[in-house]
Amino acid sequence: MYVVDNDGRIYQCRVIDNPKTMKILGTDISLKIVEELSVKPYTLSDLSRSLSLTIQRLSYHIKRLIEAGIIEWTLEDVDGRRCKVYRLNPSGILILPPGVKPVGRLSFHRIEAIPALHPFIEDGLFNALIVIGSPDPHGRYGYAASDGYSAIDLALFLGSFLNKSVDIAYKLDTQVKTEDKNGNLILVGGPKSNMLTDEVNRFLPVYFEYSEDLKDWTIYSPLSGRRYLEKHIGLIARIENPFSKGRVILVLAGKGFRGTRAAIVGFIRYTDKAMEGNMHDRRVKCRIVRGLDTDSDGIIDDVEFIE
Repeated sequence: MYVVDNDGRIYQCRVIDNPKTMKILGTDISLKIVEELSVKPYTLSDLSRSLSLTIQRLSYHIKRLIEAGIIEWTLEDVDGRRCKVYRLNPSGILILPPGVKPVGRLSFHRIEAIPALHPFIEDGLFNALIVIGSPDPHGRYGYAASDGYSAIDLALFLGSFLNKSVDIAYKLDTQVKTEDKNGNLILVGGPKSNMLTDEVNRFLPVYFEYSEDLKDWTIYSPLSGRRYLEKHIGLIARIENPFSKGRVILVLAGKGFRGTRAAIVGFIRYTDKAMEGNMHDRRVKCRIVRGLDTDSDGIIDDVEFIE
């Protein structure tokens, strides 16, 4: 197993939780052997000289330590002759009495640099605020948002790249203060469900537009000239923060829950592709996806990029 100390250093250790094995380690000679072998491997004769013990006496304790699995040996060439070389198995020992209980479980994640996640995640730290629409009727449309539930998968995805917990990772749009807008933001949900998305909608290269003729919201793309009406169409857009120079906003949104779900699934499953740029203008970091239910269970689990 591996043990991490308070300074974050990792050691490979063998857990000693057997009373019989603990007894073997309970002698001064056994502890001296273990201490010596923790520095480097030794032949029996070299260890005898280092500890000032006879080979006969040393052999007795080494035999017991080998039987307990604490040390091991290999045949190696030393000064032109084949000798047994002894070493710890593995390199450290952790004594764990049977009555000691674990205080928790630590999970390790492989942290990889994904350009699309910068600057929201930097050096394993979360450097943004996720904003979701309030589930209560609010804003100028008096809408009770349901998009926020789809942000659970987003949070789990982002959390897999973090090496430190976050005090406040998200806020409802009704809780956001002026100073909150000055950082990097991840906005979940369209303008009728998220008031911040409503504020930045006019800055988006592909934006939401209400149609009086259809009495419904649409997603309009000046890049392609297309207007999207389907509820399972999602928008993934990355823009400079209009409230704070040098900061970035990521918008993951649709007309409703299904569209927002599609945007989040697209971002999670195809993170780099989602930020490649629009197929009509690669300089514009804005993609349109269509949600797919590949296993017909009523839940969007994949997407196709349509712009």
